Amino acid sequence: MVWLSLVACVNSTTMGIENQPQPRHLPSIEVPPAPPNLGVTWHGDVRPLVEEHCSHCHDGGVAPFVFDDPDQLAVLGPLMVSAVMSRTMPPWSFHDDCRTVDGSLALDDATIAVFAAWGESGYPLGNESDYTASPPDELIQLPPPDLVAWPRTPLEPDTGLPDDYVCAVTDLTLDEETFVTAARVVPDRLDLLHHVILYAVPPEQVRELRQIAGGNLDRPFSCWESPVMHLGPKLDIWVPGKRPLTDPYGEHDAIRVPAGSLVVMETHFNTLTWDAEQPAVDNSGIELWTLPAEQVEGLLVSWTVYDTELDIPAGAPAAQEGAEVHLPVEAPIVATSPHMHLLGTGVRTDAVSKDGQEQCLSDVDWDFDWQRRYEMESGREVYYDVMAGDTVRLTCTYDNSAANQPVVDGVRGEPQDVGWGDSSLEEMCIDFLTLRVPFDPEASGGLCGGFDECYAQCRRDDPYCPLICMGNAGEACFECGTSALFGACTSTRCFRQLRPLKRCLARCDDLKLDFFGCQMEECAEEFSEYQRCAQRAFRSGTCAVDYRGCSGIDPDPRFTLP
Repeated sequence: MVWLSLVACVNSTTMGIENQPQPRHLPSIEVPPAPPNLGVTWHGDVRPLVEEHCSHCHDGGVAPFVFDDPDQLAVLGPLMVSAVMSRTMPPWSFHDDCRTVDGSLALDDATIAVFAAWGESGYPLGNESDYTASPPDELIQLPPPDLVAWPRTPLEPDTGLPDDYVCAVTDLTLDEETFVTAARVVPDRLDLLHHVILYAVPPEQVRELRQIAGGNLDRPFSCWESPVMHLGPKLDIWVPGKRPLTDPYGEHDAIRVPAGSLVVMETHFNTLTWDAEQPAVDNSGIELWTLPAEQVEGLLVSWTVYDTELDIPAGAPAAQEGAEVHLPVEAPIVATSPHMHLLGTGVRTDAVSKDGQEQCLSDVDWDFDWQRRYEMESGREVYYDVMAGDTVRLTCTYDNSAANQPVVDGVRGEPQDVGWGDSSLEEMCIDFLTLRVPFDPEASGGLCGGFDECYAQCRRDDPYCPLICMGNAGEACFECGTSALFGACTSTRCFRQLRPLKRCLARCDDLKLDFFGCQMEECAEEFSEYQRCAQRAFRSGTCAVDYRGCSGIDPDPRFTLP
C-alpha cells in the first residue's frame, strides 16, 4: 500500500507556523498606464471588482479580514492595491505558458489598471449610489444535495498533540451502485479542521477497514498515514477556504461508488488554534450529488504520482526532487492537484512521450497557503497511453536555506536535512491526477467496474493489458488486483515463474515508485512468463479466491483455456 497524507490549503499562521514569503518567480508585468483621474472610486469601480475576485476568500473564507467596512479602506486600500499590482492577490501561481486551465484567478491588465488608478487618486470612497453589484459567479450553483451524512459519532482529536488524524464511518450506506457527480464537506469546527478526505469503501473491503478501526466501526479511530486511501475511490477533499460554489465534476461525469459502500471521513485536525474554551468536538457533515446511470458518460478515476524518497539537504536553496513513472492507464488526464509542504517553491508535472516530447500538465510556483485543483479546458485534455511509451514526470523544487525556515511558536528553525513525512515540517512531492474513462453500462460494476469488458479485448499474448484494465478502474482497483495477481493461490501455482521475477524486481531501482514500469522494462521477460501462467489460473477460475476482494474482476466465460 502506498500511504499518502494531504496537508490542506491553510494559512500557515493558523497552525502556529509563520511561513516565510516564498519565492514566487512571477513573470514581469507591464500594467497599462493609469488613465487620467476619471473619478475612479471604491463604490463606483473597485468594490464590484473586489466582490467578484476577492470575496470568496475575504468573506468568511481563509483570508483574515473582509472588505465590508469603508472606514478601514485607509489602511486596507494601499495593501490591496500593492497586492494586486504585484499579482500576489488574488493568489494564482499557475504558469500560463504551461497550458490554459479552468477557473483562473489571475486578473487581466485592464482590471489591474483600475486598482492602480484608484491608488493614484488617493483611494476615494465615492458615492454608494454609484455602486453596481458584480456579475453573478460563473460557477454553477448546485441544487440541494441528494444525500447528506454525518459521522456515526462526533470526532474528538487528541488535544495533547499539535496534529491528529481521525477517521470515522458516516451514517450513510449506499445500498445501490451510486454515481457521485459532486461532493462537499460541510465543516463544523474551523478552528480545528485542517483537511477532510472522503472515501467510499466497498463491502468486500469492510473487513480490512474494521481491522484498521480496531474492530469497531461505530466509533472514530486513528488513521495516521492514510490507511483507508487504498480501500476505495476518493470522493472529495475539503480544505479551508474552498469556494462555496462547487462545479460538478462534469455534466455527464461521475465517480462510481459500488453498491453497499460505506462513506468514510479522514480528518486532519490541528489543535494549535483550538479555542480551549470550547470542547474539542467536531461534527462536520457531507453532501453528495448524484446522477442516474443513464446520464453518466464518463467515469473519473484518480491516480497519484509521488516521490517518497526525498533527500533535501540542509541549506540548499534550490534542491530538486521528483520521479518519472509509468501509470497503468490509457485515458485522458483531465485535472491535477499538486501538493508540497512549507519548503516547496515549485512543482511541475509533465506527460512525456516515448520520443521525449513533453506536454505540461501543471506548473506552479508553490505556495503552501494556496493549494488548488487545476482542471484542463474541455477538449484540451492530455491523452495518456502507457503502452505507447508515455510516462508522467514530477519535479519538485525546495528552498531549505536559513532564510526560508518556518517560524514555530516564535522561534525560527535551523536548516536540517528533510525527507518525506506527514508533518508540515517534513516534506512531500505529490500530484493527484484525475483521468476520465468511458462508462459502459453493460460492463461489470463494483470496485473494478468495467474490468470485464476491457479484459475481453485483451490479446492472450499481452501481459500488461489486464493490469491496464485494472488501472483504468482506478488506483484502488489496481492495488487490489495486483495484490491478487501475486496472491497465495496464483503464486503457488506459478512458483517456478515467480522466482526469477522476484529476483529481477529486487534489482529494479524504482520498484517502490514505479512498480508497473519495472515490470514493463527491466523485468519484461520475467513478468511475461509469470503472467502467462497467472492468466491461465485466472481464466480457469482456479485461483478466483485471490480476487474475491476485488469486485468486478471475475473470470470471463468468453475465454476458453488454451
